[in-house]
Amino acid sequence: MSILELPPRYDLTPMQRVETAWRPPWILIRAAQQGVRHFRKAEPIEDSHTVGGAGTVSWLVLADGVSTAQYSHDASRLACHAIEHYLGAKITNGAAASRKLLFEAIGFAHGELHALAKQLGHPVCEYACTLAATLIDGDHIITASIGDSSIAITTTHPGTDGKAVRRMSPFCTPKQSGASDETWSLIEPKWHDVVASNETRNPAVDGVYLATDGGQNFFTDEVGPDTYEFDPAYPNAINDVLGSWGPLLVCNVMTFYMEKEPAENKDDRTILIAYRPPQNLAPPT
Repeated sequence: MSILELPPRYDLTPMQRVETAWRPPWILIRAAQQGVRHFRKAEPIEDSHTVGGAGTVSWLVLADGVSTAQYSHDASRLACHAIEHYLGAKITNGAAASRKLLFEAIGFAHGELHALAKQLGHPVCEYACTLAATLIDGDHIITASIGDSSIAITTTHPGTDGKAVRRMSPFCTPKQSGASDETWSLIEPKWHDVVASNETRNPAVDGVYLATDGGQNFFTDEVGPDTYEFDPAYPNAINDVLGSWGPLLVCNVMTFYMEKEPAENKDDRTILIAYRPPQNLAPPT
């Protein structure tokens, strides 16, 4: 495959999007919003994302353009498009969800960014973007991340009083560059050295949460200068809304969050979620 073989992408980038889909046993949720900084300057959104599936496998992919790179908005859009194209083609032809497959897709996107820069005569550094991606097939969850986007999970366990206890924890934390104003990106020649990956088949995992840096306050609180801790209030609200209003209105959690919580640093924000509801609250199959 090469950049010339990718089909054109005609979908429009959103000012704001909230959307849900049902891929048993997971409800897939996506929320994206243009940052106030970019909106006021009439600048393009630098985040991009895709949520899709083939066979029994679903994927959630987000990319965040590095603000100092001139074509980072193109880079994030191409990266997501390339990964979805690669995964869809391979899984449709019988490939199983695996870490190897996810890395192949990331490598393909890396090559596409370099090919685009070469084709247009631009320095490849102008196409820098971060990346976070998840493959899900039933209980099997595979993740990979480059840069400063976050991937976290929630798990449910029996409590001592008989009530279920939900815990939130980091799941895939990539290396950072060490410089306060820099982050590793998908264009790195040795991207294999800076990518983090994790996988599990634990049926206790009931939520996977991906967020660009503008949307990390969906599940964190700032408790001090550059110090954060998990706050699962919004993730827990998903289950509360399911129980009270049903699956068709779970999107209200995301619209409430975007109304009440300003984006971090007035930046673009994208939150992608795979949530496994209790069987009694699941949509019809």
